[in-house]
Amino acid sequence: MPLAKCPRTGKVFDNSQGPVHLSVMDEEKADYEKVLDYVAQNPGATPKELSKETGVDPACIIRLKKDGRLEEIDEEVEMEKEKEARKAEKRHLQSEAERKNQLMAGLANQKKPAAPKRVSGVHDTLGKKRR
Repeated sequence: MPLAKCPRTGKVFDNSQGPVHLSVMDEEKADYEKVLDYVAQNPGATPKELSKETGVDPACIIRLKKDGRLEEIDEEVEMEKEKEARKAEKRHLQSEAERKNQLMAGLANQKKPAAPKRVSGVHDTLGKKRR
């Protein structure tokens, strides 16, 4: 008989019968249904958003995800988010490369500063004093 501490009640229970104590199993199932319905209608929802919109404790949502009970739905969302992140990173890198090229072109087009003009009186006087 495997024993575990219930994440909802804190009581020790036989976890071969489910992820939570039997006294709160109905609540767990109801929360799961709420979350599942919301995610089906709003793919890509974060645990914080799910908690706010469904009233389910964020720890319960994270536990459902870890248990793999929301995995099928989340896989597609995660893949789409990763794809969007890669596109954004690519756009950012292209933008940085364009800025670098513009800066380099601007530097290449700049005229080199002319050498300072020598003022004969001042430089000659200073040169004589040092000798």
